[in-house]
Amino acid sequence: MAEQHVWLFLLAVHLLLTALVVLRAPKASRVSKWALYLFMALLPGFGLAAGWHMLHPPAGEPAEGEWLNHNQDMHEDLIAWSSQSAEVVPVEEALLINDPRKRRVMMMNMLRADPKKYKDILFVARFNDDPETAHYATATLMEMQRQLQIEIQRNQQLVKTSPGDESFWSAYIETLSESCRSGFIEGQALRRDRVVLAGALEAALAKWEKPEWLSIAVQNYLALEQAPEARAAAGRMLTKWPYDERAWLEMMRVCVQTHDQTGMQTLLQHAQTTPIDWTSAGQERLKYWAGRLS
Repeated sequence: MAEQHVWLFLLAVHLLLTALVVLRAPKASRVSKWALYLFMALLPGFGLAAGWHMLHPPAGEPAEGEWLNHNQDMHEDLIAWSSQSAEVVPVEEALLINDPRKRRVMMMNMLRADPKKYKDILFVARFNDDPETAHYATATLMEMQRQLQIEIQRNQQLVKTSPGDESFWSAYIETLSESCRSGFIEGQALRRDRVVLAGALEAALAKWEKPEWLSIAVQNYLALEQAPEARAAAGRMLTKWPYDERAWLEMMRVCVQTHDQTGMQTLLQHAQTTPIDWTSAGQERLKYWAGRLS
Protein backbone atom coordinates (compact mmCIF):
# COMPACT_ATOMS: atom_id res chain seq x y z
CA MET A 1 0.00 0.00 0.00
CA ALA A 2 2.85 2.35 0.84
CA GLU A 3 4.54 1.50 -2.46
CA GLN A 4 1.36 2.42 -4.32
CA HIS A 5 1.29 5.79 -2.57
CA VAL A 6 4.89 6.41 -3.63
CA TRP A 7 4.08 5.73 -7.27
CA LEU A 8 1.03 7.96 -7.13
CA PHE A 9 3.15 10.71 -5.54
CA LEU A 10 5.82 10.39 -8.26
CA LEU A 11 3.15 10.43 -10.98
CA ALA A 12 1.62 13.55 -9.46
CA VAL A 13 5.03 15.23 -9.35
CA HIS A 14 5.67 14.26 -12.98
CA LEU A 15 2.33 15.64 -14.14
CA LEU A 16 2.90 18.80 -12.14
CA LEU A 17 6.32 19.31 -13.73
CA THR A 18 4.85 18.59 -17.16
CA ALA A 19 2.16 21.21 -16.52
CA LEU A 20 4.80 23.74 -15.49
CA VAL A 21 6.82 23.07 -18.65
CA VAL A 22 3.67 23.48 -20.77
CA LEU A 23 2.74 26.73 -19.05
CA ARG A 24 6.25 28.11 -19.52
CA ALA A 25 6.41 27.05 -23.16
CA PRO A 26 6.30 29.75 -25.86
CA LYS A 27 2.77 30.77 -26.76
CA ALA A 28 2.99 29.54 -30.33
CA SER A 29 4.10 26.10 -29.10
CA ARG A 30 1.25 25.81 -26.58
CA VAL A 31 -1.16 26.24 -29.45
CA SER A 32 0.36 23.83 -31.93
CA LYS A 33 2.42 21.18 -30.03
CA TRP A 34 -0.11 18.96 -28.21
CA ALA A 35 1.58 15.82 -29.56
CA LEU A 36 4.80 16.86 -27.81
CA TYR A 37 2.95 17.44 -24.52
CA LEU A 38 1.33 14.01 -24.71
CA PHE A 39 4.77 12.48 -25.31
CA MET A 40 6.11 14.26 -22.20
CA ALA A 41 3.19 13.12 -20.07
CA LEU A 42 3.37 9.46 -21.12
CA LEU A 43 7.14 9.12 -20.83
CA PRO A 44 8.30 10.24 -17.37
CA GLY A 45 11.84 11.46 -16.99
CA PHE A 46 13.20 11.33 -20.54
CA GLY A 47 10.06 12.74 -22.15
CA LEU A 48 10.05 15.66 -19.73
CA ALA A 49 13.75 16.41 -20.33
CA ALA A 50 13.43 16.10 -24.12
CA GLY A 51 10.36 18.34 -24.17
CA TRP A 52 12.07 20.99 -22.06
CA HIS A 53 15.06 21.02 -24.42
CA MET A 54 12.87 21.31 -27.53
CA LEU A 55 10.77 24.11 -26.05
CA HIS A 56 13.70 25.95 -24.42
CA PRO A 57 16.79 25.39 -26.61
CA PRO A 58 20.24 26.69 -25.66
CA ALA A 59 21.19 30.27 -26.56
CA GLY A 60 21.80 30.75 -30.29
CA GLU A 61 19.47 27.91 -31.29
CA PRO A 62 15.93 29.01 -32.32
CA ALA A 63 12.99 27.63 -30.41
CA GLU A 64 10.84 25.21 -32.33
CA GLY A 65 7.92 27.60 -32.46
CA GLU A 66 10.18 30.34 -33.82
CA TRP A 67 11.63 27.94 -36.35
CA LEU A 68 8.13 27.09 -37.55
CA ASN A 69 7.26 30.77 -37.78
CA HIS A 70 10.45 31.41 -39.74
CA ASN A 71 9.57 28.61 -42.14
CA GLN A 72 6.07 30.02 -42.50
CA ASP A 73 7.51 33.44 -43.38
CA MET A 74 9.79 31.82 -45.95
CA HIS A 75 6.80 29.96 -47.39
CA GLU A 76 4.77 33.17 -47.67
CA ASP A 77 7.73 34.94 -49.30
CA LEU A 78 7.99 32.11 -51.79
CA ILE A 79 4.29 32.38 -52.62
CA ALA A 80 4.62 36.14 -53.08
CA TRP A 81 7.68 35.67 -55.30
CA SER A 82 5.86 33.06 -57.38
CA SER A 83 2.91 35.42 -57.77
CA GLN A 84 5.17 38.24 -58.91
CA SER A 85 7.00 35.94 -61.30
CA ALA A 86 3.71 34.89 -62.87
CA GLU A 87 2.95 38.52 -63.70
CA VAL A 88 6.01 38.91 -65.90
CA VAL A 89 4.96 36.08 -68.24
CA PRO A 90 3.97 37.68 -71.56
CA VAL A 91 0.24 37.72 -72.25
CA GLU A 92 0.94 36.09 -75.62
CA GLU A 93 2.34 33.05 -73.78
CA ALA A 94 -0.52 33.04 -71.31
CA LEU A 95 -2.92 32.55 -74.21
CA LEU A 96 -1.04 29.39 -75.19
CA ILE A 97 -1.28 27.68 -71.78
CA ASN A 98 -3.31 24.48 -72.06
CA ASP A 99 -4.79 24.61 -68.56
CA PRO A 100 -7.88 26.88 -68.87
CA ARG A 101 -7.87 27.78 -65.18
CA LYS A 102 -4.18 28.80 -65.12
CA ARG A 103 -4.54 30.66 -68.39
CA ARG A 104 -7.57 32.54 -67.10
CA VAL A 105 -5.90 33.51 -63.81
CA MET A 106 -2.66 34.65 -65.47
CA MET A 107 -4.43 36.68 -68.13
CA MET A 108 -6.78 38.38 -65.71
CA ASN A 109 -3.98 39.27 -63.29
CA MET A 110 -1.96 40.87 -66.07
CA LEU A 111 -4.77 42.59 -67.91
CA ARG A 112 -6.29 44.07 -64.78
CA ALA A 113 -2.98 45.78 -64.07
CA ASP A 114 -2.94 47.79 -67.33
CA PRO A 115 -5.57 46.83 -69.96
CA LYS A 116 -4.48 49.55 -72.41
CA LYS A 117 -0.99 48.08 -72.55
CA TYR A 118 -2.40 44.77 -73.78
CA LYS A 119 -5.21 46.10 -75.99
CA ASP A 120 -4.02 44.23 -79.09
CA ILE A 121 -3.89 40.98 -77.11
CA LEU A 122 -7.40 41.63 -75.82
CA PHE A 123 -8.64 41.72 -79.40
CA VAL A 124 -7.12 38.27 -79.93
CA ALA A 125 -8.41 36.97 -76.58
CA ARG A 126 -12.01 37.71 -77.62
CA PHE A 127 -11.88 34.52 -79.68
CA ASN A 128 -10.16 32.36 -77.06
CA ASP A 129 -11.59 28.86 -76.58
CA ASP A 130 -12.07 29.53 -72.86
CA PRO A 131 -15.49 31.27 -72.53
CA GLU A 132 -14.54 33.21 -69.39
CA THR A 133 -11.33 34.54 -70.93
CA ALA A 134 -13.17 35.56 -74.10
CA HIS A 135 -15.94 37.18 -72.08
CA TYR A 136 -13.50 39.13 -69.91
CA ALA A 137 -11.57 40.36 -72.97
CA THR A 138 -14.77 41.49 -74.69
CA ALA A 139 -16.11 43.20 -71.58
CA THR A 140 -12.78 44.96 -70.97
CA LEU A 141 -12.64 46.28 -74.54
CA MET A 142 -16.22 47.52 -74.33
CA GLU A 143 -15.45 49.34 -71.08
CA MET A 144 -12.31 50.90 -72.59
CA GLN A 145 -14.35 52.10 -75.57
CA ARG A 146 -17.03 53.52 -73.28
CA GLN A 147 -14.50 55.41 -71.19
CA LEU A 148 -12.86 56.80 -74.34
CA GLN A 149 -16.20 58.04 -75.67
CA ILE A 150 -16.95 59.72 -72.34
CA GLU A 151 -13.58 61.46 -72.52
CA ILE A 152 -14.24 62.62 -76.08
CA GLN A 153 -17.62 64.07 -75.11
CA ARG A 154 -16.12 65.81 -72.09
CA ASN A 155 -13.34 67.37 -74.17
CA GLN A 156 -15.81 68.38 -76.87
CA GLN A 157 -17.88 70.24 -74.28
CA LEU A 158 -14.77 71.97 -72.92
CA VAL A 159 -13.87 73.14 -76.43
CA LYS A 160 -17.36 74.56 -76.91
CA THR A 161 -17.33 76.43 -73.63
CA SER A 162 -13.72 77.64 -73.92
CA PRO A 163 -12.81 77.75 -77.64
CA GLY A 164 -9.75 79.89 -76.96
CA ASP A 165 -8.04 77.35 -74.69
CA GLU A 166 -5.36 75.50 -76.66
CA SER A 167 -5.02 72.74 -74.04
CA PHE A 168 -8.68 71.78 -74.45
CA TRP A 169 -8.23 71.51 -78.21
CA SER A 170 -5.14 69.34 -77.72
CA ALA A 171 -7.03 66.95 -75.45
CA TYR A 172 -10.00 66.85 -77.83
CA ILE A 173 -7.87 66.13 -80.90
CA GLU A 174 -5.82 63.50 -79.06
CA THR A 175 -8.86 61.57 -77.82
CA LEU A 176 -10.51 61.71 -81.26
CA SER A 177 -7.29 60.48 -82.86
CA GLU A 178 -6.97 57.72 -80.26
CA SER A 179 -10.51 56.58 -81.00
CA CYS A 180 -9.75 56.38 -84.73
CA ARG A 181 -6.58 54.36 -84.08
CA SER A 182 -8.05 52.15 -81.36
CA GLY A 183 -9.73 49.51 -83.51
CA PHE A 184 -12.90 49.79 -81.43
CA ILE A 185 -14.90 51.12 -84.36
CA GLU A 186 -14.91 50.43 -88.08
CA GLY A 187 -16.91 51.06 -91.23
CA GLN A 188 -19.18 54.07 -91.30
CA ALA A 189 -18.71 54.77 -87.58
CA LEU A 190 -14.95 55.05 -88.09
CA ARG A 191 -15.37 57.28 -91.12
CA ARG A 192 -17.76 59.52 -89.18
CA ASP A 193 -15.19 59.95 -86.38
CA ARG A 194 -12.47 60.71 -88.93
CA VAL A 195 -14.62 63.42 -90.49
CA VAL A 196 -15.20 64.90 -87.02
CA LEU A 197 -11.44 64.74 -86.38
CA ALA A 198 -10.74 66.50 -89.68
CA GLY A 199 -13.13 69.30 -88.72
CA ALA A 200 -11.57 69.67 -85.28
CA LEU A 201 -8.07 69.81 -86.77
CA GLU A 202 -9.10 72.42 -89.32
CA ALA A 203 -10.63 74.62 -86.61
CA ALA A 204 -7.64 74.24 -84.28
CA LEU A 205 -5.00 74.75 -86.98
CA ALA A 206 -6.70 77.98 -88.00
CA LYS A 207 -5.74 79.33 -84.56
CA TRP A 208 -2.50 77.50 -83.76
CA GLU A 209 -0.22 75.66 -86.19
CA LYS A 210 1.47 72.77 -84.45
CA PRO A 211 3.52 70.06 -86.16
CA GLU A 212 1.91 67.26 -84.14
CA TRP A 213 -1.55 68.37 -85.23
CA LEU A 214 -0.49 68.61 -88.87
CA SER A 215 1.02 65.13 -88.59
CA ILE A 216 -2.31 63.77 -87.34
CA ALA A 217 -4.05 65.67 -90.16
CA VAL A 218 -1.84 64.08 -92.83
CA GLN A 219 -2.58 60.56 -91.60
CA ASN A 220 -6.28 61.27 -91.14
CA TYR A 221 -6.65 62.72 -94.64
CA LEU A 222 -4.91 59.70 -96.12
CA ALA A 223 -7.26 57.39 -94.22
CA LEU A 224 -10.18 59.38 -95.68
CA GLU A 225 -8.57 59.00 -99.14
CA GLN A 226 -8.17 62.76 -99.45
CA ALA A 227 -4.69 62.82 -100.94
CA PRO A 228 -4.58 66.51 -101.99
CA GLU A 229 -5.48 67.62 -98.46
CA ALA A 230 -2.84 65.27 -97.01
CA ARG A 231 -0.18 66.62 -99.37
CA ALA A 232 -1.12 70.19 -98.50
CA ALA A 233 -0.84 69.50 -94.76
CA ALA A 234 2.57 67.84 -95.22
CA GLY A 235 3.65 70.80 -97.39
CA ARG A 236 2.67 73.22 -94.61
CA MET A 237 4.88 71.23 -92.24
CA LEU A 238 7.84 71.37 -94.61
CA THR A 239 7.43 75.11 -95.14
CA LYS A 240 7.18 76.02 -91.45
CA TRP A 241 9.45 73.35 -89.93
CA PRO A 242 12.00 72.45 -92.63
CA TYR A 243 14.46 70.91 -90.16
CA ASP A 244 11.92 68.80 -88.27
CA GLU A 245 12.08 65.18 -89.39
CA ARG A 246 8.34 64.76 -88.85
CA ALA A 247 7.63 67.05 -91.82
CA TRP A 248 9.82 64.95 -94.12
CA LEU A 249 8.49 61.64 -92.84
CA GLU A 250 4.88 62.73 -93.32
CA MET A 251 5.59 63.85 -96.88
CA MET A 252 7.26 60.47 -97.49
CA ARG A 253 4.09 58.85 -96.19
CA VAL A 254 2.04 60.84 -98.69
CA CYS A 255 4.31 59.86 -101.57
CA VAL A 256 4.20 56.19 -100.64
CA GLN A 257 0.44 55.98 -100.22
CA THR A 258 -0.24 57.94 -103.40
CA HIS A 259 2.40 55.93 -105.34
CA ASP A 260 4.25 59.13 -106.26
CA GLN A 261 7.67 57.72 -107.12
CA THR A 262 8.89 60.91 -108.79
CA GLY A 263 7.87 63.01 -105.81
CA MET A 264 9.62 60.58 -103.46
CA GLN A 265 12.87 60.74 -105.43
CA THR A 266 12.82 64.53 -105.40
CA LEU A 267 12.04 64.56 -101.67
CA LEU A 268 14.92 62.20 -100.85
CA GLN A 269 17.38 64.28 -102.86
CA HIS A 270 16.39 67.40 -100.91
CA ALA A 271 16.53 65.49 -97.61
CA GLN A 272 20.13 64.47 -98.21
CA THR A 273 21.21 68.10 -98.64
CA THR A 274 19.14 69.62 -95.81
CA PRO A 275 20.44 69.78 -92.20
CA ILE A 276 17.49 67.88 -90.71
CA ASP A 277 17.42 66.94 -87.04
CA TRP A 278 17.14 63.19 -87.64
CA THR A 279 16.57 60.68 -84.91
CA SER A 280 17.98 57.18 -85.30
CA ALA A 281 14.54 55.87 -86.26
CA GLY A 282 14.13 58.66 -88.82
CA GLN A 283 17.50 57.91 -90.35
CA GLU A 284 16.54 54.26 -90.69
CA ARG A 285 13.38 55.26 -92.55
CA LEU A 286 15.37 57.56 -94.83
CA LYS A 287 17.92 54.84 -95.61
CA TYR A 288 15.17 52.32 -96.24
CA TRP A 289 13.40 54.44 -98.87
CA ALA A 290 16.64 55.60 -100.41
CA GLY A 291 17.61 51.94 -100.81
CA ARG A 292 14.25 51.04 -102.32
CA LEU A 293 14.50 53.73 -104.98
CA SER A 294 18.22 53.33 -105.80
